[in-house]
Amino acid sequence: MQYEQKTIAQLQYDEMSITQLENAVRKALKRFKCGIIEAAKLLRYLQRTNRYKENARYAKEPFKVYLDDQFGVRMGTYMEWVKALPYEKEAETFGVGLVSKTVSTCGKKGAERAFAEISALEEVKKKSVPREKIEEIIEKHTDPKRKEAAKKERNDWRAMYVTERAAHLATKAELQKAQKTIIEQAEQIRKLTKNGEIMLEVKRIMNESKDCEPELK
Repeated sequence: MQYEQKTIAQLQYDEMSITQLENAVRKALKRFKCGIIEAAKLLRYLQRTNRYKENARYAKEPFKVYLDDQFGVRMGTYMEWVKALPYEKEAETFGVGLVSKTVSTCGKKGAERAFAEISALEEVKKKSVPREKIEEIIEKHTDPKRKEAAKKERNDWRAMYVTERAAHLATKAELQKAQKTIIEQAEQIRKLTKNGEIMLEVKRIMNESKDCEPELK
């Protein structure tokens, strides 16, 4: 029976207790969540100042093109990050997605009440995230009209992404078709040029042959 060789990291994990492992995961996730917030701040600055256009490739492009091309981030995802910016502490604890959702469905005041109630949970104080309780609190502070609007906005962004992706794929297909046509035409030109050169050579030889024919008297 063969055993998979353990990596150095796995060997280190074997020496750690479950508490140490869980704390390590929390630490890694916090770095990730903080990274998203920092990225959102930088991107917001680039968008507001139009400094992204200093990249000559995007001087005449909208921000969403720059965002997708350079960082692989869709505009809808970016806007969700932006909504979470005023709530950095909560975003670092619960994640940008949950914070953005709360702001969208509860509004500013409702979100503040929800976050205060969530932060007061004993589980949260012990560095745990009781997802069901959090969802119940968010639902309690949800504004029905905002909830419906947020749902529509998500659907609109999804539809926009699907449309843009389809257009991108269509453009890509047309480009490939055009490239194929160019290659075929270049090959045709090469063949015609070669045939033309052959015909000229035949004509030259025939002319030389005529010059060498003896004159009939």
